[in-house]
Amino acid sequence: MERDLTGLLDWFSGYAEGYLRDGVGRGVLELKRDHCLRVLEECRRLTHEEGFEPALASACHAGALLHDVGRFPQYQKYGTLRDALSVNHAVLSAATIKREKVLAGYDRQAQRLILYAIVLHNRKNLPPSPNKALSLAAEVLRDADKLDIIRVMLGHFDMDAVDREAAFFGLDPDPKGYSPAILEAVWNRRMGGYAGMRYCNDFYLLVLSWAYDLNFKTSRRLFMQRGYARDIAASLSRVPGIEKLQRQVIQDLTE
Repeated sequence: MERDLTGLLDWFSGYAEGYLRDGVGRGVLELKRDHCLRVLEECRRLTHEEGFEPALASACHAGALLHDVGRFPQYQKYGTLRDALSVNHAVLSAATIKREKVLAGYDRQAQRLILYAIVLHNRKNLPPSPNKALSLAAEVLRDADKLDIIRVMLGHFDMDAVDREAAFFGLDPDPKGYSPAILEAVWNRRMGGYAGMRYCNDFYLLVLSWAYDLNFKTSRRLFMQRGYARDIAASLSRVPGIEKLQRQVIQDLTE
């Protein structure tokens, strides 16, 4: 039977509200609060459809809810969500969880799974692990996080200026601008990296490359069903060869 998350949800709600009450960057932090709740729902869907055993699924769900708690003190202190200009938010999330003793009711193995997944959720690549449960916990969090980030990003036209800043890290909105290195990574079926991003189009290309870093069949199916490749390509209409690249991604995921 899956562990009840009510206690963690109550803690998270109070924790987030403490930062929102200050009024500093409220729109940005509301976006992050809502993101954490949606990643939890994405994770629940993935663990259910992929048949995770209950104890592992429970730890994964806790990690999904808590994975970005470091974003709140990060933004309060530095005024940015860009890790390169501030601090590694995943490491800060884990440190916050430990300091607040949020996982006191979980056994040592569950705590290890949760913290491992959180610390690694923003890495470009996962390190090899001989422990299957640790790998699964990290992989499912990364997939759930990506699936929601794409949804947020594709809705940016309806955002106000503050939310666009949060979603795109203050990148240059020039519709013609893009970085050839990130485009090349997608062409070569590799996941791009945050380093060197300059334009909003680079972020679109980065998330398109995430199609090659989805770990589960359910994740790939949802990416396809939601039309993410199509919608990202539509936002990249001025990038050379984007329609052909879209077809490549769709074909690769279909196969």
